[in-house]
Amino acid sequence: MRKLTQKLVLSVVTMALVVIALGTSTFAWFTLTNTASVGQFNAQVTAGEGIEISLGTWESNDATITGINAPTWYTVIPASVIQARLTAMYSTTLELTDLTSADGIVIENLEGTQINNLSGDYVEFKIFFRSTSESTIRWNQASLTGTAKPWVVDTAYVGANLNEFALAPTNAVGATVQVAAWTAARLSVFNLAGDTGAVYQAPAVIGSSTASVVYNSIALPAVSYAEGFEFGAASYQLAKNDGVSVYTLPAVGYGAALTSVLSGDPLVGTPVVTLAKAVSTDTYAYGTVVVRVWIEGWDADAFDSIFLTSLFVSLGFNV
Repeated sequence: MRKLTQKLVLSVVTMALVVIALGTSTFAWFTLTNTASVGQFNAQVTAGEGIEISLGTWESNDATITGINAPTWYTVIPASVIQARLTAMYSTTLELTDLTSADGIVIENLEGTQINNLSGDYVEFKIFFRSTSESTIRWNQASLTGTAKPWVVDTAYVGANLNEFALAPTNAVGATVQVAAWTAARLSVFNLAGDTGAVYQAPAVIGSSTASVVYNSIALPAVSYAEGFEFGAASYQLAKNDGVSVYTLPAVGYGAALTSVLSGDPLVGTPVVTLAKAVSTDTYAYGTVVVRVWIEGWDADAFDSIFLTSLFVSLGFNV
């Protein structure tokens, strides 16, 4: 047990999602029905000594390690295995849409309807762990990065900012800003009971209206959508609709209980699952986590113009 707990990195998940545009509109996502297809998904999962990991087998629309087919266990899960699992789960239906979640577990559209995990509107997969020792698996590293592209502003709006009501300079018509899918993405990891885990978004990157700066606001809707002080996507959709608001914020503030994680603070060993043996004489202790990636529709950076950019997600766990 002591040898196991000294292992610094249990596993690392690296994912690359290439977001492909299905339309060329520059309206905010929550004013249209545009979606973004995931055209490519590359991943690798590695495990430390004494730990094995698996995606299980896909049976009856679920991932399992207890079905009729024996799962394959790895110390390194090849990218091809993860790609095959997503193909089995979603076929051609994996199209990221604008969604929202306060906890990363219940995911809804912006009208408040809960979205099924097999809808293809967001990415989900399970990671199974096993070890001869009972241990707590902790999520201790996360990043959301990717490529960006220039967007020439077609309607003047107030850009992203970090401080409540401290309005950034207006992005004028013809200004060029960099936009990226990772600025509006969210990542969650949690156990099957949904009582441990966390949500993550990338830390803010704020700059002037130049082609070299990626805008990324970490503000919750209560800030970026505050009436009379809107900025980012909220300001843009108002400008596109002649100042008439077409959104209704959730009754309960999005992310109210997750501010520290959403602000990009280190996860610092957030526990996500404890490996347990069914009976003491079992050889292995098991545990499962669920990983989800979605585009947060209330994010201040959720513009249609983030299409045609790449999203890179990495995760780290230890014990």
